[in-house]
Order: sequence, then C-alpha cells, then structure tokens
Amino acid sequence: MGGNAALVAWKTECFPDFPYPIEVALERFHTGQTQRCGTLLHFGSDPVTTDLPRWFHRYNARQIIEAGIKEGKNVFAMHHLKVRSAPAIFL
Repeated sequence: MGGNAALVAWKTECFPDFPYPIEVALERFHTGQTQRCGTLLHFGSDPVTTDLPRWFHRYNARQIIEAGIKEGKNVFAMHHLKVRSAPAIFL
C-alpha cells in the first residue's frame, strides 16, 4: 500500500454468528518504531478485494472526512431546522 503499510484481504468470508458474507482485510502499518494493525470490513456489491490499494485509500479518505465533520461540530454549531414549511426553509 505504501512505504509503511501493507494490506492482506480475504474474499467473502462467512462467519457462523454473522448473517451476511463480508470481505475482511488486515492492515499493518508503522508509526515510527511501532507496528500497528487494523481490520477493514466490507459488506456490499463492490469487489473491493480485487483492488486493494483503492480499498485502502478509500477507507482512509473516509476517516479524514469523519474527522473533519467531528472537528466542524466544535467550530461551527450545527442546528436542526425548527420549521417545516417550504417558504420558511428557503428563507
């Protein structure tokens, strides 16, 4: 995947206590001198195990987006709309 990361995946694993088939991947990466591991799980029709670099980068991009959303909640307060009529929402 890169200079400090590796990904190994298994296609469509079926687990006894889980009702759906899923794709599973083990991620290993280095942060300085420390080796860390992570697990990626995928359920859906996309063939993610055929292109591991794409799956790896797509998963990491999702984490960046979620971190931005979390950070944005602290900077800009998000409020739900308290009106339901179309003119009020447009206003």
